[in-house]
Amino acid sequence: MERALAQQDLVILTRLLPHEEKVLVRWEEPIRQGGLFTGSQVLLLFNDLFQNYRAVKFSLQSGTLLPSGHLYHCVGSWVLRAASGQHQTVELHVSLKHNAGIWTIRELRQTR
Repeated sequence: MERALAQQDLVILTRLLPHEEKVLVRWEEPIRQGGLFTGSQVLLLFNDLFQNYRAVKFSLQSGTLLPSGHLYHCVGSWVLRAASGQHQTVELHVSLKHNAGIWTIRELRQTR
């Protein structure tokens, strides 16, 4: 996931998004988006974001495997550059769920 966001790699993101379950998205900046979306809808959100912003870097700040062993929560710092050249730092919380041997994104939430 870290590489997918840092390199704006939609192929990797496709593998991380669920096919049948919904993803909770809560973004305020740089685009306002919120609700439950299918994996393909989230991919379209990323595609739209990548059309208008370039990732300068994405780095994981922390991560926690929850006691069940099937949920992982991590926080990353994502620095984006708008077409105008202005930089913006987004703190992104990501929850992943382990099911049938693969991890998929369940939640994408921005806090600042």
